Amino acid sequence: PTWRQQLLALMALERARLLGRLLGLDEELLNREELFEGHTAARLLAHIAAWDRIHEERLALVLAGRTEALVSLDLDEQNARLLASHENWAVGQAVRTMGDAREQFLATLAEANDAQLHEPIDLPWADALPLRTWAVWRARHDAGHRADIERWRHTSEPAWRIGPRSLLYAALEASHDALVALAALVPEREREDRPLVDEWSARDILGHVADWEQYGEACLRAGGMDEISDSDVDVWNAAHAAARRDDSYETVVAALEQSGAGLLAALAERPSGMSLPNLWGRDMSAYAWAEGYVEHALEHVEMLQAALLAHLLRKG
Repeated sequence: PTWRQQLLALMALERARLLGRLLGLDEELLNREELFEGHTAARLLAHIAAWDRIHEERLALVLAGRTEALVSLDLDEQNARLLASHENWAVGQAVRTMGDAREQFLATLAEANDAQLHEPIDLPWADALPLRTWAVWRARHDAGHRADIERWRHTSEPAWRIGPRSLLYAALEASHDALVALAALVPEREREDRPLVDEWSARDILGHVADWEQYGEACLRAGGMDEISDSDVDVWNAAHAAARRDDSYETVVAALEQSGAGLLAALAERPSGMSLPNLWGRDMSAYAWAEGYVEHALEHVEMLQAALLAHLLRKG
């Protein structure tokens, strides 16, 4: 894998982890409960979006040859200004802005060639840093605030609730982005055949997630689920993995995109609190059902990341 692929995978991984830690919290809590120092979850997401936007604008200035237009920022003062400007933001607005800001940052990053990203930029008020460092900071920023969320959840122990769909949608998309970005670290010729998790390849892992999301969509549309045992799950997994043995990696990536869109479209047609009966013998809300698929995707993100790290350690 190239250093750029590794950088994109790191950014995608940390964004997926961050959003995943906010699932199962209701909208009122996300909008009013302080996680730390005046920041609700809504204000925190807006804060993260703002810093993505700030670094995108600074990156664009450098690429346009306007380094002299960069100005020094006092972090404490800038964060105070951002907090004040986001005081009345709700979580839905923050999630949308966060997605737009990251998309624009990645688009601007893609405009820079490798030489530009590796070249140190001289700044009057700081040590010379290569542009790629700003992208690394975006991942570290997400990771740092994920730790803030985890500390708050550990100390506050908020009860599980049906959360806003906007956050659920963003978390599912982020989990898919992370899966594809991590899979891209596997050499292209090995993505269909090289075992990573037990006997499963990158193609098999992404196909497995897509297959379950297709099942999840079907259950949401049917308004109910069949009871299934652990042994039935193993048989189901093996049968569906075998059915994809002739699929190309590109086919499975497309299937993953379609499965996520289908699952969310089915959820949009149902009230979040609608009860779905007979999942392992207990009822479950439509939101909880869909949230389970985000958690499933995130579990395989972590498995894939661990498998890739183990492979690198063996090579080393």
